[in-house]
Amino acid sequence: MERILQFFYRRIFDRNLKDISQKDFSRDLFLSEEKKIVLWPNDSVVALNLQFDDFCTQSKKNSRYDYGGNPHQGVVPLFTRFLEAHEAIKTTLFFVPWGSFNNSKGIFIGERKNKEVYAINNPSHKNLVDWIHTHNDRVEIACHGFNHIQTHKKHFLTSAEFEFSSSQEAEEKISQGLRMFEEVEIPIFGFRPPMWGIGYNAGFGLINALKKLPFSYIAGSSPLSGLNWDRKRVSNIYPQYYEGILNIPQNISLAWNIEKIKDAIDAVISYGGIITLMGHFNEQDNWMEDGIGEKNLEKIDKIISYVRVKCHDKVWFATLSEIASFWKKEYPA
Repeated sequence: MERILQFFYRRIFDRNLKDISQKDFSRDLFLSEEKKIVLWPNDSVVALNLQFDDFCTQSKKNSRYDYGGNPHQGVVPLFTRFLEAHEAIKTTLFFVPWGSFNNSKGIFIGERKNKEVYAINNPSHKNLVDWIHTHNDRVEIACHGFNHIQTHKKHFLTSAEFEFSSSQEAEEKISQGLRMFEEVEIPIFGFRPPMWGIGYNAGFGLINALKKLPFSYIAGSSPLSGLNWDRKRVSNIYPQYYEGILNIPQNISLAWNIEKIKDAIDAVISYGGIITLMGHFNEQDNWMEDGIGEKNLEKIDKIISYVRVKCHDKVWFATLSEIASFWKKEYPA
């Protein structure tokens, strides 16, 4: 439905709008890369990071859908058991500090009454904050915007929070979110733009804002989104500096079928790069096929096993902040 609305929005209101949700699937994803000789820690063949978007305070206690807000029921206990069963895995969870959704469709709206109830620094979420602190040796929290909603263009890229933002607007919103994380003592090193909206429709205001903010890295690209939406600006296999900012690519989606995932893994391994496997931190259902559920956790288990066999167990499991720290030391800008 949203794609249909966006099509008519462009036809009726502004034909010059860039629809970043449209992808060119004919483009090559992993070839034509410049191969690097990377000496990963522990003589590892590749680095591997498991990552999920949209973690926030929403749960079945306060909304229709569960995005991890209740550490005692639903997605979080399921994910906790998965971590306990896979002691080597480390993960980066991209958290929306002021996350509120439309209850009927699961879309971020951020403008509801009493929206403060969803803020991470609201005392009602102390148990969730405690869970994050308890697991911070293996779970990194990164910033995923502020409320995941843009209000500049109604019915067009509604989840791409910063796609139409000026540099000042983006800096102010992100800074507000960082202050909320600081209040509950959650360290933040990285940032991913909601819906990969880096500002193709606004002079790349977000990128200009990120240059001023204290992130050690951004996760600003997938093979066909973010920095690589219209053309390839950064590597899909290695970290790469873009205008002075270290970008760590996301390159494999949990939504892909297992054979496509294996082919992508083989390509990344052949380059000795980073495998970044991404899903969404919500209950797995029909509208979010890469969410957390028994089937997808079993799928992740198979993917991890496949990587270990292919690399003879020479895999460096790391958070994105650990990868960024390593890269900056070995390959300074």
